Amino acid sequence: MLGILERIRSKKKELTSNTSDAYFELVRSVAGGSEVDIEQAAIIIESNGKDDESFERDVETQQARIGLAAQLKHKQALQKQMPKLEQAERIASENYERVVSEASSKLNEAKRAKRALESELLSLSYVEGKLSETCLDETLLAREVELTSKRMTLIQKRRPLEEDYRHSTALVSASHARIAGLQSQIERTSNNKLAQVEYRKDLAKAEQSLAHEQSVGKQLEIVIGKINDELSPIDDELAKIRLRKLEV
Repeated sequence: MLGILERIRSKKKELTSNTSDAYFELVRSVAGGSEVDIEQAAIIIESNGKDDESFERDVETQQARIGLAAQLKHKQALQKQMPKLEQAERIASENYERVVSEASSKLNEAKRAKRALESELLSLSYVEGKLSETCLDETLLAREVELTSKRMTLIQKRRPLEEDYRHSTALVSASHARIAGLQSQIERTSNNKLAQVEYRKDLAKAEQSLAHEQSVGKQLEIVIGKINDELSPIDDELAKIRLRKLEV
């Protein structure tokens, strides 16, 4: 009797296990979208003591697990990439630190060299002036005095002309503004004949004044230009003299 009971229990356990496996396979098939035998499925569901709602929940759970499994697979693939990326990051970081260190060293070296050069140049700033002051070429010095005197005469001659030219330019600008204002007044008083007559008289005077100032300005430009033409070769020769005074 004990042997029979043990065999019965073993058979029932096997049947229960088989039924459970069949149910799990059914859930997996439905969740995965595979075709199943409807009648066989109904028998398996009933034999496992499941109703429709329980079966539906189990299918939904399995579908969620399928999605999670896909995410896990993607995660594992990403994790496999991590060592290679970490190595690349480490190498890049080492290269960056090396480049920055080298660049910083070169920059500091350049700054030190520049400061040293600036200091040396500052200590020699008196040289040109001293050479110029100690020039012994009397002919050259006499020519410099002569040219400097001519230059000063021309500059003194040009200075009042430049003042007159600036004044003339200001009057031209004022005349343009006066004319624009009068033209605006004439447009605004198109229905007032008497006012327009007066404004037109003023406009004619302003235009006459503008023409006069423009003429004066042109004449001053010509005179100043001639003086500048005389100054140009003098300045060029003086520049050459300054260079010759530095020669030994």
